[in-house]
Amino acid sequence: MKWIIWLFVVLVLIGGGLVGFFWYQAYTAQGLEFKLEGPDHAQVGVPFEIKIEIENNSGNILQEAELAIELPEGMVFLGSSAGKGLVRKVLGNLGEGSLTKDTFQAMVLSGESSLKQVQGAVSYLPVSLGTRFEQNETEELRVSDSGVFIDLEAPAKVFSGEEFEIVIDYENNAEIEFADFQINLVYPSGFRYVSSTLEPVNQDSLFEIGNLQPESKNSFTITGRLEGPDNAFFDIDAIA
Repeated sequence: MKWIIWLFVVLVLIGGGLVGFFWYQAYTAQGLEFKLEGPDHAQVGVPFEIKIEIENNSGNILQEAELAIELPEGMVFLGSSAGKGLVRKVLGNLGEGSLTKDTFQAMVLSGESSLKQVQGAVSYLPVSLGTRFEQNETEELRVSDSGVFIDLEAPAKVFSGEEFEIVIDYENNAEIEFADFQINLVYPSGFRYVSSTLEPVNQDSLFEIGNLQPESKNSFTITGRLEGPDNAFFDIDAIA
């Protein structure tokens, strides 16, 4: 009979501990305010800021805090984390009433007219507990157009060996200046460069525009010839 009583007491203690554990988790989570903010919209190829704020109002010290921000496919961080879509940062101990702010530079590489989600998480170890807690936030980012518009105009049909012109129009749709802007043309097999109104800087395909001011636009023309079979299709691509 006694072992039943002891078992009941043990179960009560375990149950009470679990209740206290989850209550403390909910309490500390409510006391930690985590904000993840981006711009209203972003343009492809234009840098933007992701801002974070972490405020500890839990009434306790939160130890060994860590921050993680993950970008979706088609986005990367700039600077020290260039080329990566995930950044982690050790924050250390978050004192009672402390406010931590940070800013990260990022860029959209692809996905015009889409909606992307940036994921953020703060994990921490409350005082006197050996289990890490985590709070997550999601920021939706609307991707509009590309920061730079490039358009190629060429005849719909040309004869093999005949010279023809390609007009390259470019325009800065962003609110920032693009320094040392370049356009690299990828010619199809059989294309032969003849001349252009803007002198190329490398292998007749790389053209240096210079500083591209906001809302500025211009164009240049390339003359070339294409040798190949009749009724064949060829593509010419521009990479900025």
